[in-house]
This record gives sequence, C-alpha cells and structure tokens, in this order.
Amino acid sequence: MDLFLYLVLAALPVVLYVAISILPHMIRRTCPECEKRGLRWCSESKGLFFEEGRAVRAHRAYYVCEKCDQAYVRRNKGDYEVLSSESRHQYIDDTGKDKSKPKK
Repeated sequence: MDLFLYLVLAALPVVLYVAISILPHMIRRTCPECEKRGLRWCSESKGLFFEEGRAVRAHRAYYVCEKCDQAYVRRNKGDYEVLSSESRHQYIDDTGKDKSKPKK
C-alpha cells in the first residue's frame, strides 16, 4: 500500500503539468462577432510597425473564429479589430493556419 501511495505522489506533478499545459489550448476565447467560444490563435508579430508616420514597438496577434470564420487582429493586448481581407490573406491562409511556418 505504501508503494502505491509513493507512485501516486511521484506521478501527480507530471499529470498536473500535462493537464495545465493542455487545458488552455482546449478552451477557446469568445468571438466578438458571434459571441461563441470559437476564437483560435493563428499567428503573431512582434517588432517595429509604422503607424501614422512613426515607428512603434508593438505586438500583434491574429485570430480566426471557427464558428463564423471572421478574422481579427489584436494589438498590444487591446480590443479585437476585424482584419481586412488583404491582411487576412497575408497573415492567415484559408484553413486558418499560420503562413509563417514552412509546410512539410
């Protein structure tokens, strides 16, 4: 009985680590358009962007809703903005996968 207890106590941190690392990927964010949990992260960009004629250090994350197929950009962890169709094709392909990663 003591051996079983030690095995359970030894395996517990591993199980918790796996559960904590997988859980955020299973929970989707709420889409501003359809208000359903279908917003999936696709890609992100960090660096200098030119806005209004000046260089600004910024972070941009790109999302696609799996329910209504609307694409969004989130700048500096602010509100979600609808992504234009030109920008959507630049940063997100038709399946919603990141275009910056090479295909195998």
